[in-house]
Amino acid sequence: MNSAAFSRWRAAWGWLARYHGWLLATWWAVVQAGCWRYYRGPHLLGDGFSYVAYARQLADTGTLAGGHYGYYAGYSLFISLFLKTGLGLMGVGLGQVALSGLAAQAFYATMRRLTGGHWPTAALATAALVSWVEVQAFNPFILTESLFTSFLLFGLWAMARVRDRRSGAVAAAILCYTATIRPNGFVALAAAALVGLHHLWQQGRRGWAVAWLLVLAVLAGVGLNRIVTAFNLIATYAAGTVIFDYPPTAVERPASLAIPPAAWLPISQLGWFIAHNFGYFSKLCLLKAIYFLGFPRPWYSTLHRVWVIVSLVPLYTLAGLGMLKRPAAHLAPSYAGLAIALQISVVMMTVEEWGARFSGPFIPYWLLLAALGAQPTLQRWLARANERAASSSK
Repeated sequence: MNSAAFSRWRAAWGWLARYHGWLLATWWAVVQAGCWRYYRGPHLLGDGFSYVAYARQLADTGTLAGGHYGYYAGYSLFISLFLKTGLGLMGVGLGQVALSGLAAQAFYATMRRLTGGHWPTAALATAALVSWVEVQAFNPFILTESLFTSFLLFGLWAMARVRDRRSGAVAAAILCYTATIRPNGFVALAAAALVGLHHLWQQGRRGWAVAWLLVLAVLAGVGLNRIVTAFNLIATYAAGTVIFDYPPTAVERPASLAIPPAAWLPISQLGWFIAHNFGYFSKLCLLKAIYFLGFPRPWYSTLHRVWVIVSLVPLYTLAGLGMLKRPAAHLAPSYAGLAIALQISVVMMTVEEWGARFSGPFIPYWLLLAALGAQPTLQRWLARANERAASSSK
């Protein structure tokens, strides 16, 4: 490379450093337009009808009824805002798209902060997020996943900025709302609480840490007691369900399966069932974890299965490295890792979804950790490329 070619290379790199944000924004717009047209947004189906019915009641009466769909109150509240203002479902869909754009920007800003301002790592991670169609495809649907994914990203952004009580309150507010969007939203709030407890312990405020741990334990017990009843977990286990509404993946129920007395407290039933059917319960949990993490769906094409392996294996490997190399000064990576672990636990304790509705919203957390794992290698490659280009121009 002569000096003229080196100058052109430096100019191109400088241009990319200056305008990569606009390139990402353009690519995001192209992906959103493609998803919107392909899925004919706003697309209402399945549970969406119940969310809208709850939202209409909230918009008309200012009250939200209880029942199963009360666990999705945060999403119904979001829908009701558009119904109340006359923007309708079109407004809901476009609002979800707009929030996903802000969330992608928040993800990029978070990556810049965690990588010490290294824009190539942040840009590549954000490009991967925008290009992950199974995540972006949520946006045209009147379902919880789009809003949930966006607020998981806003929560990640807030956790990366926690420095004092004020920033901590902002993070808590975002995560509290996230917990109301869908039942498993509590994992984000719980992960943040556990990170906070660890931080208190490290600061030597162990009395406060133990006190808050006891409070969390009580809340977890109350929450688990309600979940066992609301989602009829004992019956789900007895049926051998692995993937919801897909019987071919179910585990055959053993003849000796022990069922706890129905009169017991739900959490007592759960503990009794696990203790008396430990092997069967462990098999269910393992299979659900495999389906959640590996996506071995029977109906996938061969090409789709190959793509799953090609994308997920390096993603998980780099994410593991990212957890090991996470910056100690920031809470966000630990929070992301805990949130993923809690989500895996939730799936193991309940069921796996036939599509990407349970796994997709947490893909950005995997990408963040993977980017942190890849950053050292990427920086070395770029440094060597600069050195070779500089030396060859002399």
